[in-house]
Amino acid sequence: MIGSSRSRMLAATIAHVTYWNAWWSDFANDPSGIAPLRDAVDAACRTIGRDPTTLARTVAVLVAPLGSDARAKAAGRVDTPARSGDAVELAQWLRAFEREGVSHIQLVLDPITIPAIEAAAAILTALDSDT
Repeated sequence: MIGSSRSRMLAATIAHVTYWNAWWSDFANDPSGIAPLRDAVDAACRTIGRDPTTLARTVAVLVAPLGSDARAKAAGRVDTPARSGDAVELAQWLRAFEREGVSHIQLVLDPITIPAIEAAAAILTALDSDT
């Protein structure tokens, strides 16, 4: 796995990895921010003759199922807040990453507490129900 979208690092690693990953602050925690990163990764693949579809795309997203944004503030990223909403809204937001070519998502919860984990379970249930 490579966790960079910078051309030098992509050039050095793209032939050897199975997964590419981006962190929530790299794409403003928004599916619309994936396209430029994906395009850079695809270009790096094509440069070495690799089919871009052979590289799995993953992202870590910041989710505040209880409405907190303390983690974003602590990271100094108040310009990239955690995503909050009800379980159905968050499930729909996560599906938008799939439409951008993302196959795996890591949920970074804010806060990382038992109640937040329980609230995240409702998001997964909504994803399973195709709501």
